[in-house]
Amino acid sequence: MQRIVTTIFVTVAFLASFAGVAFAQGAVTSSEDPLAMLRPIYDAIAHGNYWLAGSLALVAACTAARKWGVKKFPALATDVGATVLVLLTSFGTAFAASAAAGDVTTATAWLAVKIAVGAAGGWALINKLVAKPLLDSAWFQTKAPAWLQFALRGALWIFTKPAEVKAIEAERAGVAAVAANPPTGVAGVAGEPAEEIN
Repeated sequence: MQRIVTTIFVTVAFLASFAGVAFAQGAVTSSEDPLAMLRPIYDAIAHGNYWLAGSLALVAACTAARKWGVKKFPALATDVGATVLVLLTSFGTAFAASAAAGDVTTATAWLAVKIAVGAAGGWALINKLVAKPLLDSAWFQTKAPAWLQFALRGALWIFTKPAEVKAIEAERAGVAAVAANPPTGVAGVAGEPAEEIN
């Protein structure tokens, strides 16, 4: 019975997150007018729904950072910066669904975090924000214990292996194709000259 209730709750939460996205869309308008993004936030504050105002303000701040903050803060245009903005925007829209309904609990906040991680790419998010920076850090390269290096490299290999295998197979196929049909140069394409020009 608990599993059925949980499944129904998660399904309703996912459907409600779409409603939250539609509701929050007013804050993420394509208009270049920054004040247009503030109207839904003002409406939420005027109606006393401060959780909704906060989640919409988060979405508006992320949208403003994407539109205008990249010039001033180039780090927002990097993979990590863009991933963090997607994560925060997804959390804001998912949480707006609960806040619009007036149902704000730690469980709904945790569900919004799960939805945000899923929307931001799941493993890709963890890979960009945690795994890659950790593996590339000087601490990990020089001072991390051997067992930790082995465990993290193994976990990263498990998750990235399919992409690497495809790249290796494509490279091998290219080498085999060139070996089967070696290049002949200009003479092979245009043919030998019929007469010599002086």
